[in-house]
Amino acid sequence: MSDSIESQFHLLFPVVVLEMKLGLDAAAYAAQIKDVIGDGNYTTYHDEGVNRRFLDLPITKELVAGLKQIATVYAKKINLDRGRNPEDWQINIWANVMKQHDAHELHMHAMSSVSGTYYVQTAPDTSAIVFEDPAFHRKMYEVPIDAHKKQTGEPPYYNYNNWYCKPVADTLLMWPSWLSHRVEQQKADNERISVSFNLDSK
Repeated sequence: MSDSIESQFHLLFPVVVLEMKLGLDAAAYAAQIKDVIGDGNYTTYHDEGVNRRFLDLPITKELVAGLKQIATVYAKKINLDRGRNPEDWQINIWANVMKQHDAHELHMHAMSSVSGTYYVQTAPDTSAIVFEDPAFHRKMYEVPIDAHKKQTGEPPYYNYNNWYCKPVADTLLMWPSWLSHRVEQQKADNERISVSFNLDSK
């Protein structure tokens, strides 16, 4: 064998999840969302009138404009032939307020290209969003993972079956719409307020 062997590691089929701070006034936005959504509701998704009031908030309009710009960059990063310009995107966006004991089962966002969530209000013990490895159902056994790497949670996340992300206020997560995810049960008293969205080309 040669003393100097040239080798390459090919990162095949990666799932790229974007995480970034937006610098919005998250505290003010949380108060506005709570005012719009009311005490009895969990989300604006199912009520067109309530969601319209949410869409009319100035911070929501600022957020929408920013998301279209970010999605344009993200789409290029993941080689997605969608949204070449911010104005090319069509967005469906809604607000959520999770109270204690609320959870969201495993799901994905069909009929869209890019999805994500902007976290408006969280707490140190807020419930995590959990992303499932898309190859999980194909694995024949539990793949052993280096305990230190799993504890530190540092990327790259090779061989993880799930990735748990505890969101921080004013943080955006963006991912391909086909990626399955769920939200753990909210154990804290603090309300977990977020804005979720789907994007696709017009």
